[in-house]
Amino acid sequence: MVRRISDGNPRRFIQMMSDLFEKARDEKLTPKAQHRIVCDFCERYLEDVEGYPECGPLLKELVESIGDLLSYRVHGPHMVDGGCNFTIDSRLLDVRVIKETFEFAIGYSIFLADPETTRGRLNAESDLRLSFVFAVYYWLPMRKGDPVVLRSKHTNLSSLITGESEGSIEESRNLIDTFQLELFDTNEKERATS
Repeated sequence: MVRRISDGNPRRFIQMMSDLFEKARDEKLTPKAQHRIVCDFCERYLEDVEGYPECGPLLKELVESIGDLLSYRVHGPHMVDGGCNFTIDSRLLDVRVIKETFEFAIGYSIFLADPETTRGRLNAESDLRLSFVFAVYYWLPMRKGDPVVLRSKHTNLSSLITGESEGSIEESRNLIDTFQLELFDTNEKERATS
């Protein structure tokens, strides 16, 4: 489990194992104690995302929105068998600050991507996956499911922040609320809203 949650990120693996070893020094490491340590680590990791340089607040909003949407899809009224993967609508990627934030997150293993995307080719066909460290927090199955598309409910994105606009930090912090993100099934029959 620890190996899967670390998603191949050695720093994340070492941090989680350190927490487990610290607990094991003081008392017996029962399965219940292990579960609590792993869950606490994942919650802390989500809170720490906000401190990342350049785009931390926006990145945290993205992770929370995507996590909430995927969780609602799996645990909501329709209980769709899903996973942690998604694609991004091209209109959303046309917004410079959003695209740069996703690229930054891929570099830090917050979102994992297909090989083409990791070589710097993020586009609407890119297959992304929310890191399993967040899957624990949102109680998502640690696997790929049917791909869903992350879109904005906002009809005119260019009126918000376009690729040419620099945008202030305050605009970045409020960007996700303005976009009103949704997940659409690839055949657009199902919809989860955040």
